[in-house]
Amino acid sequence: VDFPFAIEVVERNIQEDGAELQTPADDLFVAFPPQSIIRAGQTQAIRLQWVGPPISRSRSFTLYVSELPIDLTGQQSGVSTLIKMGASIHVAAPRTSASPILEAAQGSSEGVRVTLRNDGDRFMYINDVALD
Repeated sequence: VDFPFAIEVVERNIQEDGAELQTPADDLFVAFPPQSIIRAGQTQAIRLQWVGPPISRSRSFTLYVSELPIDLTGQQSGVSTLIKMGASIHVAAPRTSASPILEAAQGSSEGVRVTLRNDGDRFMYINDVALD
């Protein structure tokens, strides 16, 4: 089955309560192709290039590839399933680094709840943080 798709990029901002706020960021990138059709049995490379202003702190984005609701077969169906896949993108300036800080740790019957803060200017992956 052929796969018609379009590219969308959103900036990710995590709020203090853990909720993720997404804002459109297509103007900060050039995606090629911005939309296309992947033929059955074929593959498609996607090129994404930062065209935004220089940055001093890293920024996090999600690249979405969304199936477009186009009937390529000419057949009608009462059920439609559309696929949307996301990939994390991090843009960082040279010579930036993460600086994880253990802000709080509290034991409970479910284990230990920790609160981390990043005082650095680069994103950090939580699985790269070691608590000694």
